[in-house]
Amino acid sequence: MSYGDTRYEFYSSSKNATNSSAVQTFFGTYSGLSLLNNDDVVHIQVSASANEFFLGPTGQVSQSLGYKIYPSLSTIDLPPQRVGNASLLVVARANGTDAPSAFNASYNWVCWRRVPLY
Repeated sequence: MSYGDTRYEFYSSSKNATNSSAVQTFFGTYSGLSLLNNDDVVHIQVSASANEFFLGPTGQVSQSLGYKIYPSLSTIDLPPQRVGNASLLVVARANGTDAPSAFNASYNWVCWRRVPLY
């Protein structure tokens, strides 16, 4: 998100922890995106803590496949996307040699909603 873009406003934020073995929805039990229009544009920022995890769309993520996010990285900005696409994001904890510890990965996310310029 470019600095100072007045078309985005803070919408929501939360944190989740991954399951040790399953692919799960990125937003966890939070269903706030369902309150938005399917064609609204959102910008999501995410950061990892405790362990690495993989992020991506449904059907494209496993415990060794997807966009890998490390706890040592600062906040990651995902490209702006429609709510319909963002709601399909899933995560999976890295396993085996990809995971440095036995802890499940946890992550924080922030969602910004693009608003029309009047």
